[in-house]
Amino acid sequence: EPITDRIAGVKEITNERFDQLTVNEYPMGVGLSPHVDTHSAFAGDILSLSLGSSAVMEFRKGEDHRRLFVPRRSLLAMTGESRLAWQHYIPHRKTDKVGAKVVKRTMRTSITFRTVRKQGGCSCPFPEQCDSQGAALPPTRMLEKSQQQQQAEAESMLEKARKFPEMEKDHVHGVYDCIAGHFSSTRFAIWPEVKRFLDGMPEHSLVGDIGCGNGKYFGAAKHCRVVGGDLSFELVQLCKNRGHEVVQLDVVRPPYRQNLFDGVISIAVLHHMSTFERRLAAMTSIVNLLRPGGLALVTVWAMEQEEVKKMKKWKKLSHGDSREGASVPVLGKDYLVPWSVPFHRPEAGEVAKQSGKVDEQKGLVVFERFYHVFERGELEYLVNYIPNVTVMRCVYDRSNWCITVRRDT
Repeated sequence: EPITDRIAGVKEITNERFDQLTVNEYPMGVGLSPHVDTHSAFAGDILSLSLGSSAVMEFRKGEDHRRLFVPRRSLLAMTGESRLAWQHYIPHRKTDKVGAKVVKRTMRTSITFRTVRKQGGCSCPFPEQCDSQGAALPPTRMLEKSQQQQQAEAESMLEKARKFPEMEKDHVHGVYDCIAGHFSSTRFAIWPEVKRFLDGMPEHSLVGDIGCGNGKYFGAAKHCRVVGGDLSFELVQLCKNRGHEVVQLDVVRPPYRQNLFDGVISIAVLHHMSTFERRLAAMTSIVNLLRPGGLALVTVWAMEQEEVKKMKKWKKLSHGDSREGASVPVLGKDYLVPWSVPFHRPEAGEVAKQSGKVDEQKGLVVFERFYHVFERGELEYLVNYIPNVTVMRCVYDRSNWCITVRRDT
C-alpha cells in the first residue's frame, strides 16, 4: 500500500495535501537541533517518517520536557500544540536508554512531509512562538550554548577591566583634573542628538549622566530629574559649586544601584577607555543602571572626523588591543590628542607645567588626552556582547557616533 494512501487514512491529520518533502540522513551519533518548524513558511500538520534506525525524540516547552521513543519505520504526526508551540529535537549521541534497555543507533533516514503556506500568515493561539505574529524564533541549544560562552567571555573581560591602566591615569584622569576650568569654559553647547534623546524622555523621568563633565546637561531637560557624576574630582567640585546633584564616580563601577534610571546619557566618555575590556565594562555598567525598558544614549568620537586637518596634530599610538596575549578584536584607532592651555589661564600654573609640555614660544601648556576613536559599527559590536539589549538607533553626528540602546529585561 503506498505511503501516501496510508497517510491519508490517519484521521488526526488535517492537511488536505502535502507538497513539500525533505529527506535527511543522520549517521550514528548525529541528532537534530531543537527547533519549531517556522509558522510563516508551513501550514497545518507536519509528518516525519523514520527509516533505518530508532531514536528518542525530545519535546520541550518552557520548563516542560517530554521524551518519545520513535521506532524505525514509524510515522510521527505533529499536530496542533505539539507542532506550533513545542520545540522538538534528537540529542546527539550513539545510544538511547529506553526503559531498562540501551538501544544502539545506526544510520537513520528521516522523510518529512510539510505543506507550504501559500498566502497570508499564521494566526495560531501561540503568539510567543509564532514568527507571523512578531515572535522571535526560539533559540536552539547550540545558540544558547554560544550565548552562554559569549556571556562567560564578557564576564571574564569585566574582571580584567577593574584596574585603571597607566595610560588612563596619565592621559585621562590626571589631565582632566589639571584642565577642568579651561575645559569647562569651552563646554556649553547642547548637542542636537542629546537634546533629541532628553526631549523624548517621559515627564518626571529619572536620568543619569554618567561622565557628566561640567554638568551642562543637568539643566537641559526641565521635565526630567538629571543626576550624575564624573571621575574628575575637579569637574565634580565645579558641578557642586553650580548646585548640581553630583558624585565622583567610575563609569565601570558607578555608585548607583542597578535598575534605577529611566534613561542614561554618557557623552564623550567611552572613547577615553584604553582597552576593549574597559569599554565593554563601561557599556555594561551603563545598561545595568537602566530599569527594564529604559533607554541609554552613548556618544564617542568617530574615525570619520569632519575636520581632518585637526587629526594631523594627533599622535597615533599602537593599538591597546593588539597587545601580546589579547584575545579581543582590534577595532578603531588609538591617539593622544593635544589640549592647549594659555599661560594666562590659572590652569597653566606650576603643577600643570609639570604635568604638561610647555611651549614657551606659543605661550601654552600642552596636555595629551587619550582617545580611542571608533570605526563604523564598532559600538553595535560592543553592545552585542551584552545580553537583553536592543539597539534602537545608531547615527553619525558631527564627528561622533551616537548609539541609543534599550534594556529589555
